[in-house]
Amino acid sequence: MRTVYCFVVYLILSPSLVFSQGAPDVGVIRWDAWTGPGNAVGNEVNASLSPNQFHNKLPFYANVLGENSVNIDGTTQATMDQEIDFATRAGLDYWAFIWYPSSSGLHQSRELYLNSSRKSDIDFSLVVESVRFSSGQITHQQLVNSFLDPSYQTVLNGRPLLYFFDNRDITPADFSSIRIRSIAQGTGDPYITIMHIPEGDFATEFNTYGFDAASRYATTWVGDGEPHSSLVAQDAGQWNWFDDSLGLEVIPHVTTGWDNRPRILNPSPFWAPASNSWVEPATPSEITDHVADAVQWVADNPGAAASNNILLYAWNEFDEGGSLAPNLPQFGGTERIAALRNVLVGTGNTIQGDFFLDGTVDGLDLAQWAGDHGLNASSDADGDGDTDGSDFLTWQRQFGTVESVASSSSSQAVPEPSAVLLVTLAGLLLGMNRPCVLAHSLA
Repeated sequence: MRTVYCFVVYLILSPSLVFSQGAPDVGVIRWDAWTGPGNAVGNEVNASLSPNQFHNKLPFYANVLGENSVNIDGTTQATMDQEIDFATRAGLDYWAFIWYPSSSGLHQSRELYLNSSRKSDIDFSLVVESVRFSSGQITHQQLVNSFLDPSYQTVLNGRPLLYFFDNRDITPADFSSIRIRSIAQGTGDPYITIMHIPEGDFATEFNTYGFDAASRYATTWVGDGEPHSSLVAQDAGQWNWFDDSLGLEVIPHVTTGWDNRPRILNPSPFWAPASNSWVEPATPSEITDHVADAVQWVADNPGAAASNNILLYAWNEFDEGGSLAPNLPQFGGTERIAALRNVLVGTGNTIQGDFFLDGTVDGLDLAQWAGDHGLNASSDADGDGDTDGSDFLTWQRQFGTVESVASSSSSQAVPEPSAVLLVTLAGLLLGMNRPCVLAHSLA
């Protein structure tokens, strides 16, 4: 376990919140289709977010090429290292990578993570679809070998945490083989969590296969433009059904959003969601409130939540509506990261003027401030509950400050730019629809 979270906010607001085994680990699912041109799935997701009306869903590494044209390529080491930094700042413990073979191209982000010098900052787990075994794309031993990595997420004193998306194309004997191989190589009995049992009685199948816990990839059966609260209610209902009705151990899932409108407008060979398959996007506070619900549920149900984990959907399901990774600055930037940080870590920015939460006070932070000004407190440097001119002055004074690699509490500064220039730029940004165009020239 990489850290034990403070949860200062909840301890203050909810004094009854006591964890028998420490605060829960928080994981988040990754779906890494953002490969840029040259990959069939990458081309499809690129097309789904190209219309101007969906640019607010673009990740921070996207490039807007025109009103209805974008390029979304997250397959560079620099992008992965920045993602690790954002996830760490948010207080997340691990990523749950959906496993894909090298032939798919969707494995690239996982490989970039495994090769990153920052890998030790956040652990990882795997989400495996059963078809990967039945099609011969991965063997039992290849999967088990992943557990040897020192960054692989474990629970309950060293058991590798493994998620299976479904059990459609795999047998109980396969799971026995996985367990035997893991124990034989010294990585212990994996804690196998099933997300979806498509056929038969859930409890019967669960026990027949010998799963350890139940969870969900996401709540996907709510739609018709309902409010996000409908997802919250359905998620909580599932946790209680697994526990109260079926008597199973549970890893509570948190659906941070479900908005398929980009895919509805641009159906592809890979997916064609129903026209009503979307709910209203959640605000950052709605997301963190839901995370708080899951944290409280783990505290209240230590027997069912024996693994002391929660799983969030998702880090980067941008065109499906579940994403915690930062957007472009003019479309909210790191507001979800900042909200999670305040909840999971209990502290704000390491550097007050680092509104974009990337460790440097630069033009991206000015763009973030301009997008937040008068609307929310995501760029609140002085702690007064809003984003206003005084926060801009903090940014101005700290412009050029870089967080020390050795210590997150240390920083170094470069000479401050002209105050007149910065005030002028701030005024321009507040009047622009796309402040990041200017901000990137400052970074």
